[in-house]
Amino acid sequence: MLQAELLLLWYISLSMAFFSVIFMSLLIINRVISSAFSRRREIARSDLVEHLLITGPETEDSAVLQRLTRSSVVVAQTIVETSTMVRGAMLDDFIRRLAAFEIEPRLIKLLGSSNPRFRIVAAEALAYFPTPQVRDALWKAFERPGPLGQRILIAQALLSAGAKPELADFLGKFDLHSQDISIDMAGLFTAVARINPEPLVRRARIAYDPPYVRAMMLKTLGILAISESLPVLIRDARDASPLVRASALDAIGTIGIIPDEIGIISDALKDPVQEVRAEAADAVGLLRLRALINELALLIGDRAWDVRFRAAKALLTFGDQGRSVLSDIADYSEDRIASRTAALILDEELYT
Repeated sequence: MLQAELLLLWYISLSMAFFSVIFMSLLIINRVISSAFSRRREIARSDLVEHLLITGPETEDSAVLQRLTRSSVVVAQTIVETSTMVRGAMLDDFIRRLAAFEIEPRLIKLLGSSNPRFRIVAAEALAYFPTPQVRDALWKAFERPGPLGQRILIAQALLSAGAKPELADFLGKFDLHSQDISIDMAGLFTAVARINPEPLVRRARIAYDPPYVRAMMLKTLGILAISESLPVLIRDARDASPLVRASALDAIGTIGIIPDEIGIISDALKDPVQEVRAEAADAVGLLRLRALINELALLIGDRAWDVRFRAAKALLTFGDQGRSVLSDIADYSEDRIASRTAALILDEELYT
């Protein structure tokens, strides 16, 4: 009986080994085939890019383009790549020449690929085909479940293709309270605001979203210098959330318009949260608020290194007056941290 059981185990082991060899062989074959296809696509993409760049719209090249555009992936990659090289009429000519080979419906089909890389490149390429069919396909692709970063890229392509949905139409498709909300969301806010900043200002004004999302909105408004958002930023500089307060102050400084009430920045210099104090110090320097130089100087001895160094850097923006304050702190302050910080910043300026 024992011998029969051992024999059975032996046959099972041999079978498992056989199937393992078969499985590994299939994986290797699949990898080889995939690599071969990838190399062919890369060669075709390179050839198509080169052909478009060295030939003009008057060229009789239908046969060449038909051969080079057999792969939808190659065409999508070519459109995305050439869009980083050329603009305007030349890019429009590239798109027109490629569109003659039924590229639009093929890219829409590629948008449904099981390969996420192909879906993304298809979406990015379709951004240059502003038709109702493309917008409908992109919206359906955006609504499908998937990684946040991928869906945001599709949303950006949708906007580039001429769609004008409300910001709420996009945000309603995400779980904004999820920990998975990433900084990629800022790309969506930027894409929306570049077309029309009003929806982003309006959404920030209602203060409906979680602090992390609101903070990204405020930073985007600052980076794009949306001056109409200043009342919202001034209000949010006193928000209950430290993240929102810090982002509002960062945006105020970046926009560069001095608020009528500089008390919000003066108060922020004394905020219990170091990130808020640091952003307030930056804002004082960016806005050249000479009335707050003395308050800024007090932060040179802050226990948080980021705060004291940013305060010292801000003082340098005031020229000789700021350097004089730093020199006095370096030479006469009894606070060793403040004295050392001021000396380091002055030395750094001397050698830069």
